[in-house]
This record gives sequence, C-alpha cells and structure tokens, in this order.
Amino acid sequence: MRLEDLKYEFPQMPEEMKRKVEKEVAKQLESKKVKRPINLKRAMIIAFAATLALGTTVIAGTKLYQFYAEKVGEYGVKTVAQRKETESASEDGDIVMEGQISAEIENPGLVFSYLPEGMMAADEDLYFSRTEDGNLIGMSGKLQFFYESDPWVGGISLMPYLLDTEETFEILDTNIVEREEKDINGHKCIFLKRAAHEGLGVDFDRILYVSYPEGNLILQIYTADNVSDEELMKFVEGISLAEFPQEKQNDFCEPQRWSDYLLMLEEEDYAMAGSDFKLEATKQEMDHLHSVGSEVDLRDMTAEDEEGNSIETNALTACVKDVQIAEDLSLLDFDYVDEDLKGQTDESGKLRPVTIQYIKDGDGISTVDETLKTEEIQQSLVYVTVDYKNAGDVPLYNILFFANILKLQETEKGYRIFDRASQMQDLECDTVVSSGMTDSPEMAYFDVHGGNGNGSNYIDSLESGESKTVHMGFLVNKDELDLLYLNLDASGAGYEFTENSLKIGYVDIRQ
Repeated sequence: MRLEDLKYEFPQMPEEMKRKVEKEVAKQLESKKVKRPINLKRAMIIAFAATLALGTTVIAGTKLYQFYAEKVGEYGVKTVAQRKETESASEDGDIVMEGQISAEIENPGLVFSYLPEGMMAADEDLYFSRTEDGNLIGMSGKLQFFYESDPWVGGISLMPYLLDTEETFEILDTNIVEREEKDINGHKCIFLKRAAHEGLGVDFDRILYVSYPEGNLILQIYTADNVSDEELMKFVEGISLAEFPQEKQNDFCEPQRWSDYLLMLEEEDYAMAGSDFKLEATKQEMDHLHSVGSEVDLRDMTAEDEEGNSIETNALTACVKDVQIAEDLSLLDFDYVDEDLKGQTDESGKLRPVTIQYIKDGDGISTVDETLKTEEIQQSLVYVTVDYKNAGDVPLYNILFFANILKLQETEKGYRIFDRASQMQDLECDTVVSSGMTDSPEMAYFDVHGGNGNGSNYIDSLESGESKTVHMGFLVNKDELDLLYLNLDASGAGYEFTENSLKIGYVDIRQ
C-alpha cells in the first residue's frame, strides 16, 4: 500500500534496499522452506513493510455510497468508496459506481468454484474445506493460490477486508498504466494494471478491487503475470459468498477488519520507533569480527529443552570451517536442492548469469520507473561449512540455525552495507533489480533438515559437548565476492547491522 502522503515509507532507507526488503518480506510471508525468527519489534515493523509492499487499504461502506477510481497525475489511481451525499458528478475520466451495503450475509465466507488448471490453494488444511461438489470454501486474512508445478511463485493473492466501520475507503495505487471498470456477476470491480520491469521473473502486475456489499466485504486481488487475463477473470467470476455456520468460524481465519487496520495505523509511532535501518557500523562496533576457523559464541539461539519447552540459549558456538566458490551446483547434495535453486542453472548445469537493471525511480504519479542500463553478471555459489557445538551442560533439541550473507564496504570510520546502485557514478541510478537469487542474503541451500515447525532448518538434538556440521549455499554476484561477511545470528537480519549481530560478530569470508 502506498497511502496518499506516503508517510509509511521506510525511514532513511536507500531505494535499492527498500525494494530488496519488500521482496524478502513477501517471500517470508509465503515461504514454508525456512524458518525465520523475528522479535516482536521487528515483526511489527515488517508488518508495516509488508502492507506497504502489498498496496492495501480498505474502508467500510455506508448505506449509500459511491465506489469509484480517480486518476491522480499521469500514473496514479485512487480507489474510493464514500457516502453519497449529493448528486454531484464525478470529475472527467473518473469511474463512478453506486451500491447498497446490506450485510445480508452475517458470517461471510468465500467460495471458489473455479481454479485454473494445475493451480492449488496454499495452506488448504488451515483455511479451506471442500463442498460436496468439490468447491473450496474458506476465509483468511490472506489467500494464496499458485500452480502446483511452480509452488509459491506468482499466482493469485487475495486479501478480504471486512467493512466494519463508516470510515472512507481510499487507496492510492501508483505506476498504473491501465484502468477499467468491470461488472462481475453483479459485483462492481475496478481493474488496474501496473507498469512492470521486463525480463525479471514473475511480477504481480494486475490489481482488482471487487465489492461484495451483501457481506460487507471488499476483495483486493493481486495477480502475477504467470496467470492469463482469461484465467484470472474465470477465477474471479467463480468467487461467491456463502454464510458460514457460527460453529465453523473457528475453523478459518477471519478477514482483515478495517477498524483493526485503522487501529494499527494509530499505533504507528510505537511500531516504527527505532525502526531506522542501521546501514553503517564503526570500527569499534565491528570489534568482534571473526575469521574462518575461529569459534563464534552465539547469543539468544532458539531451541527446546528435554520437556519440549521453547527456550533461548547462549550455550551454542559455531565455527566456519571452510568456504568454497563454484559456478555450478556440483558441491551440493541434490537431495536438498530445491526447484528454485535448480532453476538458476542452464542445460549444462552451470549457474546462469543474472540480468541486472539499473533504474531511476519514478514517483508513480507523474513518472514511472526508467531503466537506465542493463547488464549480465555471472552468479557464483558460496559453499560454507559450519560446525555448531553445544558448549553447555545440558542437551538441546530442535535447535534453529539461520545464516545470512552481508555485503560490506570498508570506510574510514568502519563499514557500511554495500549499495550497488550508488556505485554507478555515471548514472542517476536509484535502484538495482536482479532477475536471479543473488539479491537475497539468505541460505539458498542447507543440508541438515529437522524440526517440526514452520521450516526445516533445525538440528534435531545436540548433547552436551556434541557438534553437528551444516553445509550452506548462497548465491552472489561474482563481482561481489570480495564483499562477503557471514552473519550467524539467527534473527535473520540480512540488510542491516543489528545490535545482537554486532555483539556476536560477523565472519569475514571475502574471496
């Protein structure tokens, strides 16, 4: 969401970093492969970031209202639903629709009677049941559908909002190049298409807002470019509302209530307090820098005790034993290589180059993003061997491990997070966008899988004094191998310095 005044933009963050974080947040919200622990403050901050990235704001309808899309500048579109007080006409070019909120369905649920061939619902066990005729029925704060052959990539993402107040509904979407009014089975719909970067993988390029006044619901639907317009419209036409029996309400997650969303915005000051990303660290703050082969004392690691209670422990140590570089995946055990990683190789098995676009950001209202330069950079695999040891006196179970690679540049005062866009002295470049996985700092591969939580990056158990070796793989741009530092802090910070990571210390794995 980008509110009209953009006041929830990431504070003091370079555009390239912000775009990477938005991409990572979206991945974290969807991925089931890796567990990423985040403390409460960071969870609240990331919740704001995710909302910003998704482009969501909704309002409750009143008894008689106008529902319309209004052009803002050249590329902005503001979608509004508001009480109709007069018969005044809309401004030239606006789409105006009138509707009656009746709330005929007291406990609304969504029914999906059509899915594109090969498409499945994510988390079906949690959010859906099936009717006798095979239709999916369910409700959630977020509903995700993707192709079974390409899980968690693209597809269709829905956010249902329950209109439970009389506050005005107003969304500003930017970088819009097409807009259209549609009537879908008697429900008013605003269809928007966003400008997209070419050749950089799957992109969510279409946004639909569909009003269901009989259930006081508005659906926001994001659709990726791996779903055709024809299949999208069949999917939306197949959505209807049904009343859930009250006793079944606990079987499904509730939709997002607009009143709750407003409350979250009111708590902005608390949630955003201390949220500035720390992009520079002094030499003194980096005193705990480690080399390959040295022992690292880990802090606040998540594990379980003998009774299965979740605990935080400082009893674990880690040692980076070895770092190897390759331009294929031959170092890896293919039993643990997922489809995303396999997809980074060509027919010969070599890692493909990534396409990098250097972009001058538009404001999304009067200008759109402009690609200034495109180049290809070879990917490299960074293969890291890490020994984890229980240095404590008692056994530990279900031990969460997680690592990131940070790219750091040395400065006169210390270190700063590497920003590729800022290196282009001859271009007024704001952002760098990559087609591959090299802009993600997290593990693309690990060969120890255990635990029964969200993700499998767990060591099942370590007795007192026992060690376990984990091999990790990261993809990086070949020309950035001399910038690499490994962060073994399990908090998941990959784009910034954090207090805990600095106390643990980064491992210098530059090549």
